[in-house]
Formats: sequence, C-alpha cells, structure tokens
Amino acid sequence: MTMKIIDCTLRDGGNQNNWNFSTKDAKHIVSKLDKSGIDIIEIGYIGGSGSNQSSNTGIFNHLTASIIQNMPKLKQSKYAAMIVASNLEEIDYEDLQKANIEWLRIASYPHDIEKIYKKLTKFKQMGFNISVNLMSASYIEVDLLRGIVGKLNQLNIDLLCIADSFGHFLPEDVTEIFTELSKIAHFDLGFHGHNNLGLAFANVLAAINAGATFVDTSLCSMARGAGNLATEQLGAYAFRKGTTTIDLHELIVIAEFVRTDILEKDLKIGQPELVTGIGNLHYYYYDLLQNFENKEALLTLAVQLGKRKPKKVSTEYIESLLNKNGGKYEEI
Repeated sequence: MTMKIIDCTLRDGGNQNNWNFSTKDAKHIVSKLDKSGIDIIEIGYIGGSGSNQSSNTGIFNHLTASIIQNMPKLKQSKYAAMIVASNLEEIDYEDLQKANIEWLRIASYPHDIEKIYKKLTKFKQMGFNISVNLMSASYIEVDLLRGIVGKLNQLNIDLLCIADSFGHFLPEDVTEIFTELSKIAHFDLGFHGHNNLGLAFANVLAAINAGATFVDTSLCSMARGAGNLATEQLGAYAFRKGTTTIDLHELIVIAEFVRTDILEKDLKIGQPELVTGIGNLHYYYYDLLQNFENKEALLTLAVQLGKRKPKKVSTEYIESLLNKNGGKYEEI
C-alpha cells in the first residue's frame, strides 16, 4: 500500500473545540506527529473556516505567518494550511509568503471551483505545493469531475483531494470515482472521508485500491459530527500490513493525549450523523432540521433536501422545500 497521510487534527478537528487549542497543546501534537513520521500536518485555516461561523474561534482558524513561525520546526513532516475559496480575496499574500508551510490546500465546493483557478497559478509561483480540496464531492457527477480534472491538469497542481464532506459515499462510489480520475489526472489524488455512516475506513481503503496516494485523517477522528478516519487507526492498519515506517507507539501516545486532554467526549455515530449522512447534507443542517415541527419526517426531509444540493447551510432551502398548510407540513 502506497500512501501519504495528511493529519487534519488542528484544522478539521477544530470544529470540535472552535480551534481553541492552547499553543502548548498544539505544539505537543505537532511534535509528536512529526516524531511519528506523519507526512503532512495541516495546522489550520488561513482566513477562517467557510462553514463554522462561530465568533469564538482560536488562532488555528485564523493563521498568520507569525503563528506558524512560532510552531515547532519539523524534522520529518511538512506543514500545510487551508484556504477556502470564499476567503481567497481577503488573503494577505505578503504575510502568506512568510509562512513556514510547504503545502497550501485550496478548498472549494463544486459550484465555486471557477473562482480558484487563477489563484492556483499564483500560489504555485509563490513556491507552494498545491492541493485542491473538492468539498461535497457527493454533489457532483463523475462526468463533471472529469472536466474539473481536465482543467486542473493545465494548472500544474500537485494533488486533488476528493472530500466526502457529508459522509454519504459508499465504497463502490469511491471506487468508481478514483478508478475514473486516476486514468486522466496528471497529479496525485487524495481522499478525505467523514464517518457519518461508519464507512470512513472502508471508503479510504477503496480510494487507495483505486489509485489514491494521499489520505486525510485526524487524531481520534477529531472533526465535526462523527469525524474523519482516525490517524492512529490508519497508522495501525499500515503497521499491521507492514507497509509503513510510521512510529506507531508515538502515534498512539499522542492520540491518547487528544482523547484525554483535548476532546470533551469521544465522537459517536448517532441520529444527527446518520440523518445527515443518509440525507447527503452538511452536518450543521441537523440543528436547522430540528427546528421544524414534523419530527417523524426528519429523515425524509433530509433526503429530499439533499437531493436539492444546497449550496450553503440555511433555513431558506428547507422552507422552499416544505409546503405549509394550516401549520402542518404536507407529505414530502
């Protein structure tokens, strides 16, 4: 098995604690991940998260060059940071140039992808390795994915990461996507899976077997909802297979630190995760769905809403779907 691991604990994991990692804890996590031999450590967002609008977020949701320069010097791993498409116009390029990172990950929803193309060339000229992270990939057909890959082939990127943002994919979906894209991509392919349906690990293995060479993970699965595939679980799998040089002891130790000292509680797969995973919806939709009266039709509502492929988390999409009649909702 040939793969590289991108640990997203300080970036995607911040959805669990609003990125309020202490600098001491963040440095400890980074140092241990580096010592364990993780390939890439994604330490946060430049410009903020596109979906979490909380005003009480820590520094790893708003990285600057000085914050990154204050982090440990890496011996084995490489640093990465993410910029979401909606924040590209607000980036301080002079500050970014000073940032001590080798990988820049540009995250875009399918409907925003045209916004990022010109920026990719600029970032590449600045000397970064470039990953495009295509979010909510379950909203886009394989034929359209081929078109995106064709365009990206012209832009000299290094990696396209397919993100199952809503934890909706089945392994056969992942196999189809990576089998097709690996035939035409002139760059590496990666997979970012969420575990709403308990399928993150199965989907990662399907991606690897069909041509993916990079995998996103988080310690203890730390991310919104049911989280990502756990870094330590993938490391243990690779260790068991004899296909990795990862120091599994160091990885298990830092995972246990995150579990006991960072997370308030272990991640689970409950009604919110299942409803949004089946419905093919962003996890943050669950609370909005709960505001509507017909609780018995919650799953049906989620599925029907997901078919509309909402471009943002908003009650407007729910209201447009529902027909109000005497205070009751008609059958969806």
